[in-house]
Amino acid sequence: MNHKKIFEIWLSKTQSHLTKPQKYISTITTISNHLKRLDTVNTSLYKIDSWWSAKKAYNLYFSTPDLIEKNRRGNRMYSRAFDLYLTFLKDLFATESTLTQLTENQTYPEVQNTEKEALILSRVGQGLFRKKLIDFWGKCAVTGVTDFKLLIASHIKPWKYSNDQERLDKYNGLLLTPNLDKAFDIGLISFQNNGEIIISPLFEDYGTLGISNKMKITFCKKHMSYLEYHRAFIFKV
Repeated sequence: MNHKKIFEIWLSKTQSHLTKPQKYISTITTISNHLKRLDTVNTSLYKIDSWWSAKKAYNLYFSTPDLIEKNRRGNRMYSRAFDLYLTFLKDLFATESTLTQLTENQTYPEVQNTEKEALILSRVGQGLFRKKLIDFWGKCAVTGVTDFKLLIASHIKPWKYSNDQERLDKYNGLLLTPNLDKAFDIGLISFQNNGEIIISPLFEDYGTLGISNKMKITFCKKHMSYLEYHRAFIFKV
């Protein structure tokens, strides 16, 4: 699959601060041409599916003195574009992993290449959803943990049941530590409109996972319809 189109959409959705995203898109093509001339990569970076292969190309590129000098003279444009492209490939890998799970579970039993690309495009916005939740919550909504590497952007009304607007709505999301995210995702915990946690009677060992019945979140009115959905259809009673 050629990732150029998807990279362009990813930039527009997750890097809205960039004034000239097209410049980064064309820079990846330029980098590909440099690598071809070095005989280190014989195809466009846009045709490489593996993050590891792209990272290897990155390391080769920036171990070559004349290319390092080109990057310096270009105000580090090559390294900035390549860094963004590697981040994009990580997001794409996560998206494709989710898609693989869907196809294996027969949610999309006969996905052709064009359909696969369409599904991936529809999910690229998940990076934007996470950014919105980080901006809104600034920490785990329950525990206050601030290390974003540990936190998961969790939908209140699940992705597969949400429309396009709901999938990217920051009020349909919680930023959670992995233990809380998993318990919330499978309905072993939920929350009242006043923010108090509800623990399913099926969840007997919640204390061993660091979950307490005194936990609470501060919600606003725009969260309410999503919370009501979660309690009605996801929470296990």
